[in-house]
Amino acid sequence: MAISLSLIRIAQQFFILIAVAAIGYIGFFLWASQKENTTPLPLETMTSSVANALPAEELIPVKPFSLYAAQIKERDLFNVTVKPVEEPKEKIVDGQLPSHLKVVGIALGNPTQVVIENTMEQQTFFIAQGQEKDGIMIDHIDRHAVFLNYQGHLVEVNLRQ
Repeated sequence: MAISLSLIRIAQQFFILIAVAAIGYIGFFLWASQKENTTPLPLETMTSSVANALPAEELIPVKPFSLYAAQIKERDLFNVTVKPVEEPKEKIVDGQLPSHLKVVGIALGNPTQVVIENTMEQQTFFIAQGQEKDGIMIDHIDRHAVFLNYQGHLVEVNLRQ
């Protein structure tokens, strides 16, 4: 008998604790929702007595639906087309490569190739004399210099440091 009475008291205390927590949760929810509902209401949704009670700067004018109807009819909500974003073109200074392109060296062999690193795309590529890659055309390769054409601009890269 003693065990069952103690279990009953523990169960009662547990239910009281649950009830207090639920009341606290409901109270907090009501308090928080009241804080969130402080945004100004559109003028058309209020009665005249409520609209007159609020200052004019808190009222938001609502535009009629007819202003938006034409735009909505033109849109196809289920056909998403992405417009390509044009990257801003770099200013090309005569005699210099853009900052993202670096001539790393010359790979001697048959054919001799220029090693160029594109830091923006994190790529390294080899271009032989007369070949073109990414707008770079190799005109002439010397032992310590490379003469190339980058997008119509002549560039000489001296490899001596």
